[in-house]
Amino acid sequence: MAGVTDDMRKRLQALLADAPHKRTNLDDSAEDTQTAADCIGWLASAGNMIEKLLPDPSNSYRRLAAEKQQQANQTSYQAHMFAAQLASALSQLLLDLEAGLLAGLEARVSGETFDDLLDHAAAYLADGRHQPAGVLAGVVFEDTVRRLCDAHRIEQRGKELDTAMSALKAANVLTKLEQKEGIAAADLRAKATHADWNAFNGEQVTTVIAFTRRLIRDKLAV
Repeated sequence: MAGVTDDMRKRLQALLADAPHKRTNLDDSAEDTQTAADCIGWLASAGNMIEKLLPDPSNSYRRLAAEKQQQANQTSYQAHMFAAQLASALSQLLLDLEAGLLAGLEARVSGETFDDLLDHAAAYLADGRHQPAGVLAGVVFEDTVRRLCDAHRIEQRGKELDTAMSALKAANVLTKLEQKEGIAAADLRAKATHADWNAFNGEQVTTVIAFTRRLIRDKLAV
């Protein structure tokens, strides 16, 4: 991860303080053209800041920021909702930075095993942080499923996780029970990616971590 300066921290804090969605009612559409434009501009600024902090384009925070920008550009009347979702993730990122939980992670990801990354997710849980734990566990779960497909010559590019797991079940790589567990893990992955923090809890993240470890141990490490 790039060096985090005091100016960067102040910029993150300013972005959160000035988030335009705070001036709207999230239950209503952003009918005010200026409000929608402000939210889209804020999303761009927040995304740019995240890119400076996290150079790896596959980082979950970066992927979430890009997704929210795209959604806001396509559906501007909901831009305030997408800004609120990214602001929630930005708050988590700031807490991670202050706690030193992300220090050096970017530089290590490419050389670490999936088990190591799951250890990071477990560390977040131990710290009472189910949100970033869910994001990281979900990313590792998806990567595990897609690597399983590649290992068994099952085309997975551009396919949804549920479709990939159905193909793995049809090829007898996954049992019916494992497919069911995988569907639940994919659901958590989607919720974490969309910053729907209240839709899952630490116990569910723990289950996904344990299931993903089993897949790695029994299906990939053979």
